[in-house]
Amino acid sequence: MRAISLLSVFALALLLSGCAGAPEVSDEVSEEYSGQGLYVVKGTGFEQAYVSRTADLASYQSLIIAPLELDNVDIPTTAMAGTLARDWRMDSERRSGLQKTWAAAMQRAFKGYVLDGKGGEELRVEAEIIRIAPGMAAANTIGMDTVPLGATRDAIEIVAQFRLYDQQQDTLLAVVKDRRTIVSQQLSRTGSVNINTLFNTWASLLHTRVAGR
Repeated sequence: MRAISLLSVFALALLLSGCAGAPEVSDEVSEEYSGQGLYVVKGTGFEQAYVSRTADLASYQSLIIAPLELDNVDIPTTAMAGTLARDWRMDSERRSGLQKTWAAAMQRAFKGYVLDGKGGEELRVEAEIIRIAPGMAAANTIGMDTVPLGATRDAIEIVAQFRLYDQQQDTLLAVVKDRRTIVSQQLSRTGSVNINTLFNTWASLLHTRVAGR
């Protein structure tokens, strides 16, 4: 693992905070990730973020995008308004569609990077969908502005986790967790506009926090 200066530590925290003011980084190691030496970072735009103080994310110019992990999704079996029972099944077609959509979103967001381990020090990004479940609609629910008058305004909550590793050292550098909602009618369409928007939002914000731009 490379050594970095104290200035680099504060620069990293600033990148993760996404704001011009002083970032809020815990002085204590995160309880959940104490074994990996990760610290809590606030103000990132994600629900939760943890980072190693020895990471230098902005120095990476080569990226490995791992396939979207869908093996352990917590997903209910009861349908809700705007969905059918089959919409809550993670079959092979849905799995493949979601993985392709995520890969495309990451490739767009990180288009200035060398991809798939073809040069330089490599940053590996692993993404996993943790939960898909009925959620509470809000003003920022993706797709809410397109719901016709009189149609159901129920929402689906999607929870994801992103892990960033130094590929050569296989060292965990950062963990990000987030949850967003989309309108329920979109769950039935794997390639829906709102799923694309959700994945593009996550990928773009990851790029901003990693690259600082």
